[in-house]
Amino acid sequence: MHWKGWSREQAADYMTQTVGLARAAVESEIDRYCVWPAQACGYKIGHLEFLRLREAAGAKLGPRFELRSFHDAVLKGGAMPLEVLAQVVDDWASTLMAGDVAVADGYFLRAGVLRTARFALRRAVLAFGADWAALPVTLW
Repeated sequence: MHWKGWSREQAADYMTQTVGLARAAVESEIDRYCVWPAQACGYKIGHLEFLRLREAAGAKLGPRFELRSFHDAVLKGGAMPLEVLAQVVDDWASTLMAGDVAVADGYFLRAGVLRTARFALRRAVLAFGADWAALPVTLW
């Protein structure tokens, strides 16, 4: 809507016709785009990267790939930059390929992946010159 220079009404009309949502839901979405224009783009970038990582892990692991285990490995580290997430997924897949992992009921139990995420995130924060001790984060 920003790129096309549309008004709120033009965007709502287009979305109602194209997506088929109720007008109230469309107006809520349009208002979100107006006040937080980069949020939807950032969300989509994260979504596409998550799908790319899942596909890459599936290709690397073949029949060893298990979606529940992948989700567990990805979500246990909490919020993190996408570059760190890519490293976590790669470490997780490599660990599974090496057979050095305990898997029970499809859940990834090895603490090394989470530890890798912590250290990678710490390196990323320090690289930007942040005072690590001043961060109000309990993950470390």
